[in-house]
Amino acid sequence: MTSPAARLAPASERSFLGVPRSAAAEIVVFYAAALVVDALLLDGTRFRDLAPHPFWLFLLVIAAHYGTAAGVFAAVLGTLLAFMGNLPPRDPLVNQSAYLLAVLGKPVLWFASAVVLGELRTRQERTKLALQAQLTDLQAQTSGLQLANDDLARTNERLRTSAAGQIQTAVTLVEAARTVETQETSSVFSSVDGLIQTLLTPTAYSIYLHGGDHLDLVVHTTDGKTPDALQRYGADTALYRAVVTHKQVVHVATPEGLEALGRDGILAGPLLDTATGTALGMLKIEGMPLTMLRADALHAFRALCEWIGSAYRNAQRYEDANRSRVSAPGSQLFTDAYYKTVSTFVLALAERARFEVTQLTLRVSQESTRSGAALDTLPAIIEKVVTGGLRSTDLAFDYHKARGEYLVILPMTQAANGQIVADRLRSKIDHDLAEQGLSATISITFETLYVPTPDDVKPWHRPLFRRTAPYTI
Repeated sequence: MTSPAARLAPASERSFLGVPRSAAAEIVVFYAAALVVDALLLDGTRFRDLAPHPFWLFLLVIAAHYGTAAGVFAAVLGTLLAFMGNLPPRDPLVNQSAYLLAVLGKPVLWFASAVVLGELRTRQERTKLALQAQLTDLQAQTSGLQLANDDLARTNERLRTSAAGQIQTAVTLVEAARTVETQETSSVFSSVDGLIQTLLTPTAYSIYLHGGDHLDLVVHTTDGKTPDALQRYGADTALYRAVVTHKQVVHVATPEGLEALGRDGILAGPLLDTATGTALGMLKIEGMPLTMLRADALHAFRALCEWIGSAYRNAQRYEDANRSRVSAPGSQLFTDAYYKTVSTFVLALAERARFEVTQLTLRVSQESTRSGAALDTLPAIIEKVVTGGLRSTDLAFDYHKARGEYLVILPMTQAANGQIVADRLRSKIDHDLAEQGLSATISITFETLYVPTPDDVKPWHRPLFRRTAPYTI
C-alpha cells in the first residue's frame, strides 16, 4: 500500500472514477485475494457470518488512507462482491422490514464509514496541502528576503567603498587646496594640478590669463594625444566672449558650448575674483571622460575656477602689499622690494659724503636644502647670524624667497673690511649649522659698490671691482 506522501505528491497521477489507479489496483487485488481465500479455505459464503466483516475493515483502511472517493469505491465494490447473489437466508419468523434492515445494515454502515473517514482524510489532506502551500510561500519569501539581503549587503559594501573613496577624495582635495593657497602669483598655477586632477581627472588642460583684450596661455598639460592648446584667444573669439565677457561655464554637451569651444576643448570656465566678479583668466579642459559632464561635476568645476581665481587675486594683493613693505613678516631683514630704494639712497649719500660702500651676497644652493629640516631652519639661522654679526649701520635684505639670496650693504666699509665681515659670517653660520646637525651649501661674495675718486667721477651705478670668495658649508 502506497504512503500518503505518494498519494499527495503526484498531482498529475491518473485516476479511475476519481480514484487513483494505485488505490483502485490495491482494492481489486485485496478483494480478489479475499475471495480466493474464501473459496479455497473457507465455506464460500464470502465472510457473511464473520463480525466484523473483513471487507469493512479493509475499506476503513482505504478511506482513512486515500480519502472519500477511494473509500466509497471500496464500499461499492465490496458490497457488490459480498452480497450480490449471496444474500443471507430469510428467517420465516422475521418480518420483511427486519430482514431488509439486516441485509442493508452492513452496506449502509460501510458507506457511512467510508464517507466519514474519507472526509476526515480529505480534510487532513487539504490541511496538509494548505500547509505545504504556506511552506512553499514562506520558502519563496525566505528566498526573496535572502536575495534582498544579499543585494542590501552588496549595496552597503558599495556605499562603504564609495564613502571611503569620498573621504579619501576630500582628504586629497584639502591637501591639494593647501598647495594653492600660496603667496606668490608665480606659484598659484603650478600648484593647482593636484586639485584639478582630483576633481576632474583630465588628460589635458590649459590655464589662460586675461591680458586686457585677450587671453594668454600660461599653463598647458597634455598626455600627447590631444592637440596643442592655442597660445591666445582674442576678444573677437566666441570662447573669449562666453568665458570673459559673459562669465559662463561652457561645455560641448550644449549647442552654445560646442559653438564656443569648437575643437579646442571639452569644458571651459572663467577664473573669477569672487570679490569683484572680474574674470582674471580661463581654465580649459581639452581631454577628460565625457561621463564627467554631470551636474555635480560642472558645479565642482565652477567652484574650482572661482577658487583658483581667488587664490591668484589674493597672491596679487599680497605681492602688491609686499612692494611697499619695509621688512619681511616676522623678520628683522628688509624686503627685496625695499632694496632699490635703500641702495639708491646709500649710494647717493656715499657720493656726497665720499665714503666707500661694499655689498655682501649670501647665496643658498637649492640642491643642498632638500630636507625639510634644513628648509625650515636655515632662514632663521641666517637671519640670526646676519642681524647679530653686523653693525648698526649695516643693512641686510631678505632675498631668499625669490633667488635664494641674502644681501648686506656695508656703508663706510672698504673691500678689506668686507672680507673680514664675510669671514665672521662664515664662522657663525658654520657654528650654528653644526649645533643643529644640519648641512647646506652657501656661497658668500662681496663687491664694492662705490669708491670715491679724486676727479669725483660718479660710477656708483656700476661696481668698480668685484672680489669673489666662494664658501661652501
